[in-house]
This record gives sequence, structure tokens and C-alpha cells, in this order.
Amino acid sequence: ALGRSTIESLQSGLYYGHIGTIKEISERISQECFAGDKPFIIGTGGFANLFEREKIFDVVHPDLVLKGLLYSIKMNA
Repeated sequence: ALGRSTIESLQSGLYYGHIGTIKEISERISQECFAGDKPFIIGTGGFANLFEREKIFDVVHPDLVLKGLLYSIKMNA
């Protein structure tokens, strides 16, 4: 978690800060909306795969939003 340079320290802070954010939001949503049961969490977006080794997502689907937009366009064309 500690970097050997300013750049590495910034990168580490961003990486682990995002992991903490995702975990905290997931936990709060679980408590507030699912009575403590773990919801199925999908990582989306081009950078979601950066967090695969952390096991915070049940599945990673980088193009989900784009595929949804394409589907919507086709349905409304």
C-alpha cells in the first residue's frame, strides 16, 4: 500500500481508496436494502477489471452500459 515514489503513493491511494469506497457502499446498500444479505455486485466500465483480484465484484462486465445503450437504441429505432 505504500509507494516508493510520489507517483506510486498517489496510485496506491487511488486504488485502495476506490476499493474501500466500493466495499463501504456495498455494505451500506446491503444493510439498508437487503436486510444484510449480500447483493449480487456487477463491476462495469473499462477499469472494473483492475479490481478483479480484490474479489469485490461477483462478476465484471466492462461493456454492460454500452450494450444497454445499444439495446435501448435498437428498441427505439
